[in-house]
Formats: sequence, structure tokens, C-alpha cells
Amino acid sequence: MVRKLIKKDSSILDQTTQVAFDKCIPLFATIETTLGCNYSCVHCYNFDRSSSMPENIKGRPLKKEEFIRVIDELCDAGAFYISFTGGEALLYPHIYSLIERVIHNKSMPRVKTNGHLLTEEVCNKLYKAGCRALDISIYGADEKSYKNFTGMADGYNKVLEGVKRALSFDMEINFNIILHKDNCMDIGKLIKLAETLGVPYQFSDEVTARYDGTESSQDFGITPDQYNELLKGPHKDLFWHDNSEESFQCSCARNVVGIGLDGVVYPCIGAPIPSGDLKEHSFKDIWNDSQEFKKIRELKKEDFSDCVVCEFKHQCNRSSGSAFVNAENYTGCDPMALRVAQVRHKNKDSF
Repeated sequence: MVRKLIKKDSSILDQTTQVAFDKCIPLFATIETTLGCNYSCVHCYNFDRSSSMPENIKGRPLKKEEFIRVIDELCDAGAFYISFTGGEALLYPHIYSLIERVIHNKSMPRVKTNGHLLTEEVCNKLYKAGCRALDISIYGADEKSYKNFTGMADGYNKVLEGVKRALSFDMEINFNIILHKDNCMDIGKLIKLAETLGVPYQFSDEVTARYDGTESSQDFGITPDQYNELLKGPHKDLFWHDNSEESFQCSCARNVVGIGLDGVVYPCIGAPIPSGDLKEHSFKDIWNDSQEFKKIRELKKEDFSDCVVCEFKHQCNRSSGSAFVNAENYTGCDPMALRVAQVRHKNKDSF
């Protein structure tokens, strides 16, 4: 992940985040509400959307009342920022009730969406429910890239209309710009779009294997040649990463937690390691007693044995979740992160 945010000073949030990390408080929770989606993105980590949903990942979705109980338990455990994701979260019919429950608990709801469904009616319902923040995924700078990547012919214009509509409701919008081989060279256009709208933005260049075991999604990752060109271009600082502190661990199971739509608890929504089932146990018991969580929290630097000896470690921004998905090894080497680190290493004298 490479980031550039145009936001106000966040030092208080940074301090709170660090305290939550040190004390293992699930400050940031993500709840998956549905796997259904109106897009068919080629990079989707859920499953290959060119085919029907595999039976083995459907599970038994939580009922609305169960989701509400989970929200109560999350908030009791210290969750303050609760994000709803999918699939497309706005397709979940009870999303407004879940947002209202987060507000009831005096926490802050966010909705992760592709922005296509942000009609006047939807924006009004979100606002009335108490939602004031949306994380909108952006897949390209024109209709062609949207169609190639999402399968939606009118996606680009629909999303722009939805963004402007949400802004008119005085919602906080954050762009999560998904970079892939077909749009990464449009970086300047994507930045201009965000800045013209006055919207904070971040870039994600992680394209992982899918949770259904298919790997064709990775065909759309930024190529080494493209990365090399980006590291020489006008926006090169966005793609540089300095890991001279040799930090290999994420926030998984410390100040971050993920909840699957079937109630399975994960260290992070991006690290699908089953760590407990909310149909059988309370969130508090899982958070405190899960053997998987305990293993993660007890990890030391030397447990990342591949990373400690790697000559590219100072330019690597590995994610443990991605390493688990791509290589089935939470503490191991993520081959895609390594590939990018090698390109950065080659260009290190420029930074």
C-alpha cells in the first residue's frame, strides 16, 4: 500500500492508534455484510467474479439481529471506527439499521463502496441513519478503464455523479484508488480528479490471490517495468517505501479486526485466518482467548525469518495478510511484495 492523504493533522488519532495497538484494543473493525456486488472486478479478492459464487465460500450469513449483537459486542470491546464492506456494502438491505446501531453505541460508522449506487435516495438514507463517511474505491480515470476492470460500461460517470451527490450531503469522502497495470500510468489524472473534488485519497497497489484459491487476479498487478517507470516519474515519492526500521508486523489482531458475513472472526478482513465463530462465542471471548490471535500477538521480529535475512527488506512494505493469501504463510515472504521491493532497491539511489 502506498499512501498520500490530504487531510488535517492526525496526531491525536495516531497516538490513539498506537495505544490501541499496544493494549490490543480493536479500535478499527471491518464487517463484511455481503459478497454480492454490482461490479465484476477482475482483481476481486473474494472470488472469481467471471463465474458464479462458489458454494464453499457462501457460508450462512448472519441475520440482521445477529449483526446488531456483534456491533454491540465490538463497541463494548473498544471498537470506535466500524467499516461496512462487501462485495458492495450498499446492496445489503439492512445496512442503514447497522449504521444506526453503530451510532447508538456512540462509535463512528464508515461504508466502503464502489460509489455506483449513491443515488439521491441512498445518500439521504445514509445521512439519516448517521453515516458521515464513505470510502469509495476508484478503478480508473475514464470509462474505458472502468469497463475493462469492473465490467460496468457506465461506471466512471456514475461514480462521479455519486461522489458529488454524497459531497452535497456534507459527507466525508475518501478515495481508495486501486492501481493496476491498466491504470497506473494515469496516476496524474487520478490525483487531479481527487484534488479537483477536494477529496482525500490513498493508493492501493496490492492485487492478491483470491480467497477461493484462484490466482488470475494477479495478472492485473502493476508490472516490474511499470513500477520502474513510476519510480522515475513525477509522482515517484508515492511509490517509494522506507522500511529501514525493519518492521514486518501489521496491526492484525491488535487494533484491527475483521468479521466475515457468516460471523467468522479474522485478524483483519485482509487476513482470512479463521480465529473464532460469533455464532458460538462472544466477540470478547474470541478477542481475548483465540489461539490464532495469541500467536499473532506473540510474534517477534525473528519469527519473520525470511524477511530478517532478505537483502530487499528496507524497501519492502509486505502485508502479513497478503503473505497469507499469496503464499499461505502469515510470517513468510509475499512474492508480490518482494517483486516490488526488488524494483525499489534498484532505484534506491534516487531517494
